[in-house]
Amino acid sequence: MFRFVDNEPALILQTEAEKILLISDLHIGYEKSLASKGVKIPSQTPKLYRKIEKIISKHNPDKIILSGDIKHGTAKLLPHEWKDVPEFFEKLLTLKDKIEVVPGNHDGGLKHLLPRNVTLHTTRGVTIQNKEKILITHGHTWPIPTALDSHLIIMGHNHFTVEFKEESGLRKTEPVWMIAQWEPAKIAAAYLHWKKIKYQSDAPSKFREQFNTDIGDPKIVVAPAFNPMLGGTKINRASKNKYISPILESGGVKVDSAEVYLLDQTFIGKTSNIQLSELD
Repeated sequence: MFRFVDNEPALILQTEAEKILLISDLHIGYEKSLASKGVKIPSQTPKLYRKIEKIISKHNPDKIILSGDIKHGTAKLLPHEWKDVPEFFEKLLTLKDKIEVVPGNHDGGLKHLLPRNVTLHTTRGVTIQNKEKILITHGHTWPIPTALDSHLIIMGHNHFTVEFKEESGLRKTEPVWMIAQWEPAKIAAAYLHWKKIKYQSDAPSKFREQFNTDIGDPKIVVAPAFNPMLGGTKINRASKNKYISPILESGGVKVDSAEVYLLDQTFIGKTSNIQLSELD
């Protein structure tokens, strides 16, 4: 149903109807925030475009879905975004005329920057009805309850990385994919708590009663950031990571047994088996 693009932070989703290229966390304009701190580098947006162009040329998807944090500014539209974001999408539309966007927490005001023929979904994600339901979300908000019976959830937002340490003391950080599953009862409880709905003991039954749907048992794929300049959460640090997603923060996702893959698709282990100590 899905496969990672080799050596790229991108995913190909094959449905019955079409082949979809999925990318998360472009953060167009990130270099502007660095400039405000005294680090001046040229715009990296052309590099992001060329990387996408290369992937499209090789894999020829029918559609592109960008799952959040298209731009780096948050609620307020910044002056450079009025130029950089529309130009980026106009060029992208010359490669593929079907482009959809699921906005992230950095995408306030994004609707004013997108060409009219780019489809903008809500922050709570979009579902694709294949043989099995697929939810694509940025990850900074809970999805709508009827999306929680999905068989596959693809999200970004966390920018997961893994840190390697050589004997010399040299450290290197690499972006990674994480694949996890959740415990339906705990997710039901967390969602009800978020909605401030009281229940006695059986959270899944209360969830079904409230929303007329069940919690599914999906595979959860957390995508690395497409922009290589961004930092991220070091998933192999022994201290308790502070995840920045309500789904991952819920306590219902089996993070310790999640599988971790490098961009070249090398499986490096489960999170509980690749930990560095705090003293390293």
